[in-house]
Amino acid sequence: MNQKGFTLIEVMIAIVILSVGLLALAQMQIFAMNGNLFASNMTVASTLAQDKLEELKGVILDDPDLMDTNPANNGSIFDPRIASFYPPDHEDPNNPINESGGTTGLRRYTRLWNIADDTPTERAKTVVVFVFWGSPNPANNNLPQHYVSVSTIVGGE
Repeated sequence: MNQKGFTLIEVMIAIVILSVGLLALAQMQIFAMNGNLFASNMTVASTLAQDKLEELKGVILDDPDLMDTNPANNGSIFDPRIASFYPPDHEDPNNPINESGGTTGLRRYTRLWNIADDTPTERAKTVVVFVFWGSPNPANNNLPQHYVSVSTIVGGE
């Protein structure tokens, strides 16, 4: 008797192989979506940090937003993982902020900045702006675990 077709075992093996492949594709989709979310958050945080830095570059050197209110953190103004970083010199009064720096909608970003007077020379200030996002990190004073920072030096006559 010459019958054509697949046996039940062959069909089951094919289904198992197909299922493994589909599960791998689903996992890849999850990784891609997480990567896109991180990239989006990084872009927004970078824009928020750069916007604040540009704002600070436009004020006079004696503006309150450019005051070094915590000189003890000048050795660690670039690294929020160091305990002496805290408290930072300034925090955005609207923290947490949304994607445009405002206070409406989803507010998941925290912006702060540090100032070091007379660095690297007299009448110059080093300015470092940070924007944090993500879940709290106890090692960073419970600030969110992800952050970007931008820095510049401003000076006067």
